[in-house]
Amino acid sequence: ISAPRGDGKSYAAAAVGLWRLAGWSGKCDILSSALDVEGASVIMEHARGIVREITAFADSIEIRASSLHLKSSGSRWMVTSREHTASRGRHPDLVLYDEAAWARDDELFTSLSAGQASVADPLFLVVSTVGRLKSGPLWTIKQVAEGGDPQVSWHWHSANQSPLVTPE
Repeated sequence: ISAPRGDGKSYAAAAVGLWRLAGWSGKCDILSSALDVEGASVIMEHARGIVREITAFADSIEIRASSLHLKSSGSRWMVTSREHTASRGRHPDLVLYDEAAWARDDELFTSLSAGQASVADPLFLVVSTVGRLKSGPLWTIKQVAEGGDPQVSWHWHSANQSPLVTPE
């Protein structure tokens, strides 16, 4: 999903993460990633807010310093650093990759994608504003989707769809 800043991309990604964490049968492994740990934590912070607001989530999901854990299944959602080696050996069911358009290379994207090769029903969600580079993970996804791959979906718009938030 590529859209302007403030359009709710990160919040939507948090909702997808919670859907997969709490609504998935069996144990689930979710990773949030971005250009740095701070950036990867943006989606996690939205998810924490949702968990605190919804009683059913608050009763079943444990909030830890850098992760969420579903008590009943052992499912976990963790934040990973930009360094592709930090996620080696992981086989995430869901990857939430924020601001991929600004990545300087494909290393993290490639490493996370490779980790999903052994997962039965993987989902890799990229949310980002559009960068200036015609290279990198977001550009690759765009080209694959526009090339007709039915397993890749691409959504982009340039107009901010959210209403302006004011103090009133």
